Amino acid sequence: MQDHVYKIVELAGSSETSIDDAILTAVARAGSSLRHLRWFEVQQIRGHIEDGEVSHYQVVLKVGFTLDEEDEDDEDEEEEEDEEEEDEDYDEDEEEDDEDEDTDSEEENKSSYGPS
Repeated sequence: MQDHVYKIVELAGSSETSIDDAILTAVARAGSSLRHLRWFEVQQIRGHIEDGEVSHYQVVLKVGFTLDEEDEDDEDEEEEEDEEEEDEDYDEDEEEDDEDEDTDSEEENKSSYGPS
């Protein structure tokens, strides 16, 4: 058996007919935009009651699908880009803090020693 890595998404499907139909609706819709769907797991089941009768069913599913080789590479690149952006943001924040500290020190010096 081949080892697999799955990407997992959470979906909510609904139906006026049944729980099964709500599941089928969610999986079919996911299948129209995602490739390689492999499994699903029902997380929640709920419904709507009108006039004492069930009028609507809703299910929340986790759906797993395998990634294409290029999708895995793209995802790794995106994660690296996000990390780089976070590092840049952190560096900018440090520079701003350093500038604030320099300004505070200059103001303290002026007030301690009188006007320059």
